[in-house]
Amino acid sequence: AAVSPMGVELAWDYVQGETPAVKFNVWQQDDCADQFVFIASTINATTKTYTVRGLTAGKTYCWFVTAESAEGGESESSNSVSFRLPAIPPAKAVNLRGTLVP
Repeated sequence: AAVSPMGVELAWDYVQGETPAVKFNVWQQDDCADQFVFIASTINATTKTYTVRGLTAGKTYCWFVTAESAEGGESESSNSVSFRLPAIPPAKAVNLRGTLVP
């Protein structure tokens, strides 16, 4: 299967509680059926987007985000979101010709 030229930009809202977040952790699930695995952390808590690249065309993925405190505590997960990347169509036929035949 081919790697999709498209990525998925994840974006979320955050309401700071008593223990503020210092970064967010992004978790991914292949085919929305396997176990979620950690894929990345944001640089800081002001970054509330993450773009996922290198995904397989035609495959469905699920993600959720958690907030992490300076002490290493991790919040409950956000809601999850899923996305199916479009399949890459085969290369097109080119240089079509026609010839008159008797």
